[in-house]
Amino acid sequence: MKVGNDEVQLTEVNSIEEFEKQANCFYFDQHYLTNPYLKEFDSKLEQSFLRIKIGQTDVVKTDLTVNITGVDATPVAVNKIPAVNDTVAIPVELKQDETKTTDTAISVLWEPVLRSESYQLKIDHLLYTNIKKPQFTLNSLKPDTLHEFQVRVVTEKGASAWSPKVNFKTKIQVEKEK
Repeated sequence: MKVGNDEVQLTEVNSIEEFEKQANCFYFDQHYLTNPYLKEFDSKLEQSFLRIKIGQTDVVKTDLTVNITGVDATPVAVNKIPAVNDTVAIPVELKQDETKTTDTAISVLWEPVLRSESYQLKIDHLLYTNIKKPQFTLNSLKPDTLHEFQVRVVTEKGASAWSPKVNFKTKIQVEKEK
C-alpha cells in the first residue's frame, strides 16, 4: 500500500478484535453486515468484506493507493434468471382483480401452478421476481392508464414460458364532492 509517496506494509489479522487494536493491517471479514440492524430479518445478508486500516493520515491531503492481488473478483449473480423449461406449465387465467384494483393500483391474480417455487411478472417490460403467491398488486399508477402484464412460474426444473400478454387498466379517478 502507498500512503503518499511512502510504501506501507499491511499485516493480516485474524479477527475483528485484532483489527480494532492495530494500525496498518487488513482483515478479510467473512461475516460483514452493511446494515447490522437487518440481521434479525434475514440471516443471509452477510457479505465478504476486506477491511483495511492504516495509521493516522490526513486523507484529504494524502493519496492512498491499494493494490490487491490474488483475489477472484468474478461477479456471481445472486438472483439468476432461470432457464426456460418447456415441460413446466405456463400459468393460466391471468386476470385483473376488480375488487382490489383502484385508480392508482392494479391487482392481478392467476391459477396457481403445482410445485411452484415462485412466480415472475413482466409488467410494461419490467421484471418482478420472487413472487410467492399467485397474486400481485402494482401500486403508484396514474388513473385510467393501461398496463401490459405477463406471468410465468419458476420451479426446481426451471421457468415456464411467458403467458400471453394481457392489458389491464386502472380505474378512472372519481372526484370527491366538497
